[in-house]
Amino acid sequence: MKKSKIWIIIGIVGILLLVLTFVSPLLIMYYAEEQYFIDQYKKNKTAFEDIKDELFLALERENLSELNLVICYDDENGRLLQHYDRTTYSVDYSHPIDANRESYSIVDKSFGD
Repeated sequence: MKKSKIWIIIGIVGILLLVLTFVSPLLIMYYAEEQYFIDQYKKNKTAFEDIKDELFLALERENLSELNLVICYDDENGRLLQHYDRTTYSVDYSHPIDANRESYSIVDKSFGD
């Protein structure tokens, strides 16, 4: 009876160690990536703030929902702020962004690929 309890405990510990072996790297990668973005924000806070201010002005000016906004790049028009209609999945508003180009470049580089 005692031997079977010991083997059950050893089995449970073994399974826990096996699970931790596979889950730990995933957790480490997740939090390392999150910390990378936090560090990039802290390092380039002024650029992020410039862009945030420009987006809020566009939201206010056009009375748009923040959740439907996308920033994209067009060779002809430069950076664009686009608003998507979630019901039709089409662009119902497109506006060039006049924010400081350097700020956008800094933020783009902060996110890597």
